[in-house]
Amino acid sequence: MSVIRASAATRVDLIGGTLDIAPLTYLLDHKATVNFAVDLRSQATLLLHPSEKSISVVSKDRGLSFQVTQFADLNRVEELPLAVALIREFWSAELPGFELVLEAKSPAGAGLGGSSSLAVSMAAALQKARQLLLAEPWPEPLRLIHKIRDCETRVIHCPAGTQDYWGAFNGGVNLMRFPAGGEEVTRLSSESVAPLAGSLLLCYSGQSRQSGINNWAIFKAAFDGDQATLAQLNEIGQLAEHAVAAIIRQDWQEALILAKQEWALRLSIWPAIATKQTELLTEVGRSCGARLARVCGAGGGGVMLFATEPENRPALAEALQQAGGQVLDGGITDVGLHIESEGLEHVQAHG
Repeated sequence: MSVIRASAATRVDLIGGTLDIAPLTYLLDHKATVNFAVDLRSQATLLLHPSEKSISVVSKDRGLSFQVTQFADLNRVEELPLAVALIREFWSAELPGFELVLEAKSPAGAGLGGSSSLAVSMAAALQKARQLLLAEPWPEPLRLIHKIRDCETRVIHCPAGTQDYWGAFNGGVNLMRFPAGGEEVTRLSSESVAPLAGSLLLCYSGQSRQSGINNWAIFKAAFDGDQATLAQLNEIGQLAEHAVAAIIRQDWQEALILAKQEWALRLSIWPAIATKQTELLTEVGRSCGARLARVCGAGGGGVMLFATEPENRPALAEALQQAGGQVLDGGITDVGLHIESEGLEHVQAHG
């Protein structure tokens, strides 16, 4: 019995979220997205059963599972729809059965791309198994990521961007640009963020959010031809483009200023992305000298990113926890997708 373990990072979007959602991005003159990977990882462990056809999936975090006796029975499964969609895309009836165990460190609805990270882990485990069984070549990263995105889009019934998958796959810092024909991603190592070492802090607000709903409202307005929405998205895109330029020249202070301006702009356009709890945590952060306080993802709850002076970080962490926040132990990581096959010498890793 072969055991394949695939794990992937989650990501913090610093600036330019939503602009990565195709084909929305191609309506805009200005667009870029910046994120960095954090080691609140997801993991998919696949145990192949060569002599069987049954398929079982267990989600340890959600306490959900299903089992079918054959591939065709997946059509009747209602639990864990993302896992079902990925298995149907990356597996087939001719291949043997398996058990797939899922784990994630990121809180549900955190705004860190946790479901997309788990999707990358699942797809990678299944693709690795195909490679072992069928001697298939490993797909190009862009093709793999777009296949995963398309599966998740089908499940959430909303357009999905790609920044979550690139953060999960690449690790490090990802600078995304969107020329016609597909995104271009420049990956920088975590060494590029060294000037911020000890300054960044992640805090879970305790409220789950659904980015698909917020993003869909923006998406629909843009494709309905709302010129105000398009102008606002282009303004966000300009700030993100300036942030990319600042990061390339290693001016992280300027990048944080631009991220703060972008979050303020988002709040002025879509006030509902803030909640009473995130507003409270923002005020706590400001009182402790935080230079940046913003919600990750599309807002409405989830994890918040704070940036402060290193000497202020312990006091900030304590104050946020007293205000009901949960400080997360997740640092920037260079390790993106990592795959191991137990009992085999070959180990494939990205990042």
